[in-house]
Amino acid sequence: KFLAAGVGDGSVCIYNLMTSKQAHAISYSNAETGDAARAMSVKFRTVNITAESGTIRKSNMILAGYSDGTINEYVSPSGKLQSTIKEEDNEIYVLAVDEINNNFCSGGRDNYVRVYDSETKDLIQKMIPVYSAEPGHSKRIFGLSYKDDDPNIVVSGGWDKTLQIHDIRKGGPVHYIFG
Repeated sequence: KFLAAGVGDGSVCIYNLMTSKQAHAISYSNAETGDAARAMSVKFRTVNITAESGTIRKSNMILAGYSDGTINEYVSPSGKLQSTIKEEDNEIYVLAVDEINNNFCSGGRDNYVRVYDSETKDLIQKMIPVYSAEPGHSKRIFGLSYKDDDPNIVVSGGWDKTLQIHDIRKGGPVHYIFG
């Protein structure tokens, strides 16, 4: 069992919970500028890996969202970089993982929730308001969660004092709660 924590210098530290020791530290800096970015959200996800013999084993991956709009996926606990997504003109503040449909979503500075395919890293949906009565977020998003019994529903919370209930099938928010 491992614990991963994002820290202010952009590192993701992975700790072994059995030994209480750091197993690995993943350093990150923006490939274009060389600048460090803060690791704002870190999530584990489980993948099935098929060996040449046909046996299937479970492996953990780490998703890390950074303040420069980058989402990196690393192998746990080694920290080997597997893939990168870049959300232009955004800062990633929060990630949520849906193990049922093998998706994950991001939220951040630009007020939109984006849903990605965990395997291909393709953008499935950018949640855009579909009804004028449900306008979406007007400020940054800092909370995201899939509904436990319906992975098509994502709830986001932001600095605009709203919870937005998004339906992936509809492509955007279908209800909101203010306060």
